[in-house]
Amino acid sequence: MGTILKTGRVFGLRGLLILFMVVPMVVAVSVVGALMYFDSREALRLATESLFVQVNSRIADRITGFLLTARTVNDSNAEALAQGHLRVSDPAGIESHLIALMRSRPLISSTYVASPAGGLVDSGRDGPGGQEYVIETPGFAAGPFVKSAIDASSSKVATLLTLPFFDARTRPWYGAAVVSRTTIWTDVFALFSGQDSAISTARPVFDKEGRLIAVVSVDLFLSQIRTFLDGLGREDGSVNFLIDRKGFLIASPRDTSIFLSPQGKDAPVRMRGQDSSDPVVAMASEKIASKESASTYTFTSGGKAFAALASTLSEPADLGWRIVSVFPKRAYTAPLERNLSGLALIALLSTVLFALVGIFSTSYIVVRTRQFSSFAAAVAGGEKAIDGGRMRPSSIREIEAMRQDFLAMERRIEDGITRLRDEIKERRATEERLTESQHAYDRLARNIPVGFYMLRTSPEGRYNFTYVSPRFREVLGLSSSASITGPESYMHFIHPSDLPAFLAVQDEALRLTKRFLWEGRILAGGVERHIRMESNPEIQGNRDVLWDGVVSDVTETRLASGRISELLAEKELLLHEVHHRIKNNMYTMTSMLEFQADMHEDPRVAEVLMEARDRLASMMLLYNKLYRSDAMLATDTASYLGDIAGHLEDQQSQRPEIVLERSLQSITLDVRVLMPLGIIVNELITNSYKHAFPRGRGGRIRLSLAADGDRVRLTVEDDGVGLESGSRKKGFGRFLIEGLSKQIRGTIEEGAQSGSSFRLVFPRSQGS
Repeated sequence: MGTILKTGRVFGLRGLLILFMVVPMVVAVSVVGALMYFDSREALRLATESLFVQVNSRIADRITGFLLTARTVNDSNAEALAQGHLRVSDPAGIESHLIALMRSRPLISSTYVASPAGGLVDSGRDGPGGQEYVIETPGFAAGPFVKSAIDASSSKVATLLTLPFFDARTRPWYGAAVVSRTTIWTDVFALFSGQDSAISTARPVFDKEGRLIAVVSVDLFLSQIRTFLDGLGREDGSVNFLIDRKGFLIASPRDTSIFLSPQGKDAPVRMRGQDSSDPVVAMASEKIASKESASTYTFTSGGKAFAALASTLSEPADLGWRIVSVFPKRAYTAPLERNLSGLALIALLSTVLFALVGIFSTSYIVVRTRQFSSFAAAVAGGEKAIDGGRMRPSSIREIEAMRQDFLAMERRIEDGITRLRDEIKERRATEERLTESQHAYDRLARNIPVGFYMLRTSPEGRYNFTYVSPRFREVLGLSSSASITGPESYMHFIHPSDLPAFLAVQDEALRLTKRFLWEGRILAGGVERHIRMESNPEIQGNRDVLWDGVVSDVTETRLASGRISELLAEKELLLHEVHHRIKNNMYTMTSMLEFQADMHEDPRVAEVLMEARDRLASMMLLYNKLYRSDAMLATDTASYLGDIAGHLEDQQSQRPEIVLERSLQSITLDVRVLMPLGIIVNELITNSYKHAFPRGRGGRIRLSLAADGDRVRLTVEDDGVGLESGSRKKGFGRFLIEGLSKQIRGTIEEGAQSGSSFRLVFPRSQGS
């Protein structure tokens, strides 16, 4: 066998195999080696720059996130104060709001509000995951400063720090914000408590007339940035730090404090990068002190070579901060150099080995190929018995397997064609079922009265809608062509007053991976609508979270609920009007009875009319209480009986020698009990005034009411002369007391050992 070229020359298969296998291998290894040699320096430079850019970009993203979070919190607090959701007159409400806001933003250190009077309300944490606390000054004005630790229920559990006097107006963030009348960022400063160094962003809040309401501010502890930079260096062996354009340190993982405290000075002094305790940080700072652009620099410290990159952080505000990343050059060049040398040696050995193996293997392949070619030609010619010498059974397992496989090939091809036909038929049936299922799914998405969606979120904060139904777009007022990526695609439709609540619920659901439920207003096409959104999370194996949710238009439901509230209000107004008219009618009857008593010449008749007036007055007192209270069917018995006693005292004001004492337990009773009970008390106290104390005799009348389990005990007693036998006959008052006692299912006990005593015991609940 051989290969015939255009020249007509014939070449052997063995020679061609060796030529085609060995020569390309040698050429390839030579070319690759040359390219690797000449391009190694450029590749190393590009790899170095890529490494630096990645590290600096990661640091910039993290710090930008810190700063943006602080500014967002400030804007939220300022809007709440400007719209009256938070009031300077309610520091407790501001404190509760700041605690909730602090807990929903793990990145911020503290958030606080300062009043024009120099007061402060603050909520924060001592570092990431540290002790939560609140700070306040009494009366929301300048004065004593108290920092207290709080627990999960926002209760104060311990005092962490006290200062005798604090005035927020003296703080740099306050003055700068008021003067600029806009959002400002302060220079780095040491906290007055000495706990940490920080940077603040502050914003003044003015009312419509331009008067200062408050100054809102957020602190970012620089120790958080230092901790992040320290952890980043442990991951990749780098040294990363921040300096400003003047060369002062912002955060360094090797310097626990960025302030110096020279003797003789009260205020701490900022540390320059050249003064760092870390020689690498000091040398890098000195090297790039006069540079402004983002470039790579090399230097030597302690006998080791380093490379550094400085880039300027310009977002979200031009603070003049520069991110510096330093790597030991040996850390990323040594592996590449070792790999280059090892690869060259391996390539050389591989070339030699490959050439030797090629020579021996081609000889064996040529022999077996000739045998198998003869065997294949026989099978292709349709021969059934092929043991005539073309391809006898081989003692080599692989060759014999090939021969057996070839003999079975025809049968397998026929069987394969049959199976292929069956698979094609089944696949078509499956595709038809999938098409029907998709049509049903699309019909459901179009016709269901609520919109639904599928949202994927990642731990890094990425949002991606994987599906939204047409009804979802319709409810939110989105066009069919609008691109929907994450919640920001539709958040601008949410009513500005409801947006903070939406963001708070969304942040809590994302942070705790819990059910999301929000109901509020949107502006769809300029029309205000009420919607309800809810979704449930499902955590995936890669820590992504899938949110399956629905959104529905509840405007009509809210309108119906409002109408029901209006009807209830009308009913309550009508009921109050009825009580008012009854009370006025009773007042008229009382006045008529009193007028009639004054006009009648018979003293006995006048006395009876005045007694009737007092009985009616007790009922009028009850109606007056019901009219003024929210409950129309029950009221506080102690207050009601106390008013009756006071009314009777006023009627007997000409007898100051008689003292009416009260011991009344606060019990709420049904009006069906209160009405007869008031008349009974009126009768008993009136009897004591009339019969127990003759003219000129003084004493005490005691009225008491107490609950004893499910029963109530009423007692009226005096230390007067007692009831004479002649006064025990049953008059109208006596019949009235007994009849009303039976009406409330009560029992009467009387005593006359020292004065007179009357006790009424009745059930607390009267049933239907």
